[in-house]
Amino acid sequence: MAGSTSVSLLNLPPTREQTRVAFALTVILLLTFGAAAPFANVHLPPPKGLREILLTLIFATNLVTAILIFSQCSITRSRALLLLASGYLFSSLIMIPNVTISGDFSWTAISGIHRPFIYAIWHFGFITAVICYALLKDSTPIPTQHPIGWSILIVVGSVCAITWAMVIFHNFIPQFF
Repeated sequence: MAGSTSVSLLNLPPTREQTRVAFALTVILLLTFGAAAPFANVHLPPPKGLREILLTLIFATNLVTAILIFSQCSITRSRALLLLASGYLFSSLIMIPNVTISGDFSWTAISGIHRPFIYAIWHFGFITAVICYALLKDSTPIPTQHPIGWSILIVVGSVCAITWAMVIFHNFIPQFF
């Protein structure tokens, strides 16, 4: 089992070609940014539904990333990957109350719940998972596969509890703006 973590792509250094591709993509992004910079002061009308589209994309990409990392975790049995996948799952699932109880898709929106509070919870949860990943990167492997199911259950329960608490105690949520 201890040797199975050396098979993982996580432990391999990038090849010269991969480094060149990453550098080329970085240059392309910087050139694109430079080409768009002169138009920074041009004000366009806000597109309708942009926030909902962005939150849906965040939900989908983080969910797919969580599934892929959980799959890698089931192969390597890494505690660090388990926590990172749980962080991505949390980041994905917290988008549901972000869209629904903030008033975007709800005609019964709770006025006391402000988007900055949900934004802070979302980022605090994900950053906590990333810090735990960094701290546990070299830890011993998980002996069984049951922790993956438990971590999914804990994350779903946490998001449900946070959503419930925001709805019930919305009068006590601080006003950010």
